[in-house]
Amino acid sequence: MRNYHDLLVLCPEFVRFGPHLAMAAAMAKRQDIRLTGLHVRWPVLAVGAAGLPDLAESLRRDAEKALLAAIQAGEGFAAFVAGHGRVQATWRVLEGNPEIVLNYLAACHDLLVLPAGQGDQALAPGFISEVVLQCQRPCLVVPDACADPDRPPASIAIAWNGSIEALRAVAGALPLLGRAERVVMLTGQSRRYSALAPDRPVLDLVAWLAERGILAESQPLQARAGEEGEALLLATQSAGCDLLVMGAWGHTRLREWILGGATRHVLSHARLPVLMAH
Repeated sequence: MRNYHDLLVLCPEFVRFGPHLAMAAAMAKRQDIRLTGLHVRWPVLAVGAAGLPDLAESLRRDAEKALLAAIQAGEGFAAFVAGHGRVQATWRVLEGNPEIVLNYLAACHDLLVLPAGQGDQALAPGFISEVVLQCQRPCLVVPDACADPDRPPASIAIAWNGSIEALRAVAGALPLLGRAERVVMLTGQSRRYSALAPDRPVLDLVAWLAERGILAESQPLQARAGEEGEALLLATQSAGCDLLVMGAWGHTRLREWILGGATRHVLSHARLPVLMAH
């Protein structure tokens, strides 16, 4: 059975560790793979303290203390992960633009795990969407309202519209789909491509998954224009699924930003983990 090789988990805070790390640690234990916890700090630049040496020195000392605290949090990270079993885990603290750092490190990991929701560790939907868009890796977004992050997803829903984004998400979720007891394909309206673009090949996703030993059932997804995200979450809940797999940014970025879109709605309202890819 296919496994991920290594997981990268972003930890915006380290005073405590939330459901997204619990889910990643449990996954790493089950698949016997490596787990890297990452805390990224913006560099402290005392530009505003020019000509004020005392203030500049105070900012420097505070930054050093905060950096040291983040590094020392590795002990708590290791203890938290060890609570889920024997896992090969590494704690890294880096300074820089978080999006740039994540995009770079995601390139050498199989799956990026991010926190979402309203808790103190959650990331804003806009930040998550930018990371999903840029990093070119599947991203597992785990809300702080996730009921049981230690339990492997038994029933997985796939949002399927025939788009390349959706197919990339499915390919990135294969190690999870292969372990699921049930896979439900929620089939919505096919994505429309430009009239100037060549016709895309027609893919029978159920057959494609079956070739990989994954049996999936298909259900139609009915949604009015502008309400696709809400309909998708309701259908996932009605099907009793505990993980959603979907492509991100099915339309142009500008249209998604102005009109909302399924991606933004799911990131803002999902109470179950969502695996996304662009």
